[in-house]
Amino acid sequence: MHENVSQKLNGQVFTPDLLVDLILDQAGYKENILKKHIIDNSCGNGQFLVKIIERYCKAFFRENSNLKSLKHQLETYIHGIDIDEKHVKNAILRANLVVQNYKIEGVNWDFKAKNTLEIEHFNGKMDFVVGNPPYIRIHNLNNNKSLKNFNFSTIGMTDIYLAFYEIGIKMLSKNGILSYVSPSSFFTSKAGSIFREFLYKNKIIKSVVDHKHHQFFKATTYTTIFTIDKSAKNQTVDYFNFDDKTNSIFLVSKLEYEQFYLDNKFYFSTPEKLTFLKEIIYDKKKTDISVKNGLATLADSVFIGDFNFNSEYILPVLKASNGKWAKIIFPYNIKNFQIITDSELKQQLEIFDHLSFFKEKLQKRSFDHSNKNFWYSFGRRQAISDTDKERLVLNSLVKENKPLKISLIQKNTCIYSGFYIISEKIDYKSIAEKLQSEVFLDFVELLGKYKNGGYYTFSTKDVKKYLDFMLGT
Repeated sequence: MHENVSQKLNGQVFTPDLLVDLILDQAGYKENILKKHIIDNSCGNGQFLVKIIERYCKAFFRENSNLKSLKHQLETYIHGIDIDEKHVKNAILRANLVVQNYKIEGVNWDFKAKNTLEIEHFNGKMDFVVGNPPYIRIHNLNNNKSLKNFNFSTIGMTDIYLAFYEIGIKMLSKNGILSYVSPSSFFTSKAGSIFREFLYKNKIIKSVVDHKHHQFFKATTYTTIFTIDKSAKNQTVDYFNFDDKTNSIFLVSKLEYEQFYLDNKFYFSTPEKLTFLKEIIYDKKKTDISVKNGLATLADSVFIGDFNFNSEYILPVLKASNGKWAKIIFPYNIKNFQIITDSELKQQLEIFDHLSFFKEKLQKRSFDHSNKNFWYSFGRRQAISDTDKERLVLNSLVKENKPLKISLIQKNTCIYSGFYIISEKIDYKSIAEKLQSEVFLDFVELLGKYKNGGYYTFSTKDVKKYLDFMLGT
């Protein structure tokens, strides 16, 4: 199998040295590490193991110079597992290169080419569990039965890294510490709900390092260094951010669980901002405001363009994500929004010819139930019946220090690639002012839904919740 395909299927993403050092530091693997068991249970080619061995050797030589004793300790206290035998062999080669600098040879490393999901030998024995667990959705796993055996990975479209948190916690001794780099999506995802509840009940979080928009990996994954201390119930959690200018972390705040565990989700910031977020999340005020997704043709390149023919079934359309106008073939009756009949379509010769040219492509779309009998319909019914209303249109992305782009569109025009707002009781100017304020930017940032280029995203439910809080009674 080609290497990059294998890495994708096994969720393997190798870790930069800077990140390895940050994780080991968060775990406390610096002082007092001799004769302490440590494992990387997804060790890959040994990126963590090499750093661990270097730290162990330096700590050893501060107290001792007996090479035979050091060799024995390296064999006894440093452990690794990876499912890929080739990577384990590379890890052994790299480990041997490190200890050769100290005139040590023939170390019988405890690095195993095994499936971590099936190993229980280390349970309750590890003083430190560290690593970069694989990120891979359950539908990509060849054998997901073993994954389903873990409590943290039984809800939603889960990632295997959640099972690795559960495995790592089981590996810890009663005073053990776990520190992983993993996607931060488990803070709010449905898949992470059981894990979050477990952490809240057991109060074992030691620290959180939020990398925010900084990406250590080429994959479009936003990560956190998440550290768990099994030794005691921690009433506060140290929350850090990463400074990409200095490549270091800084403490933002010490947080109590009730400050960041809101509505069974984790939100991290300063106490003041989290108090504001808590007010919005638990607020009961309501408005008549509706926030909805724009049209979903599931074939925009077919239905949308600068057509050189006109028809009553061609309307202006705004792409909310960039503010550009075009034309859209709208195969619906503008009065009742029912799909036009086949005979009505054939009367529109230019439209019929255009759509017929792409008929095979259109038939392959995943229609919702109401549209599946009409090959020329949009893929979804959403937003069609609001075409005769005036609407406030907004993009679903926003960037720090830049106000949200908002447009007011008239009746008999369409919108796609974004959201729109309808209200009969609250004027659109007031709504727009609330959305273009720094308060809304603060709210969206607190949600922690990161996108490339320093952008944040948000959902229709998020916008509705915010506007109800700001304008409701």
